[in-house]
Amino acid sequence: MAMTQALSIAASYAHTDGSVSGLNGSGDPKWHTVLVQGDYSLSKRTDVYLEGVYQHASGELG
Repeated sequence: MAMTQALSIAASYAHTDGSVSGLNGSGDPKWHTVLVQGDYSLSKRTDVYLEGVYQHASGELG
């Protein structure tokens, strides 16, 4: 989303719900991932950006 002509921000969220089975057992891992990014244009050819990612995992394997 463009906040101004020079500044834009973006964000995303993903939830994954897994199921694993095999010779060593089974499990139900789950994880949440959040990403946030900001981009600032200094000139036509130069910009700076900052990006952060957070991930939380839960559940068991085996």
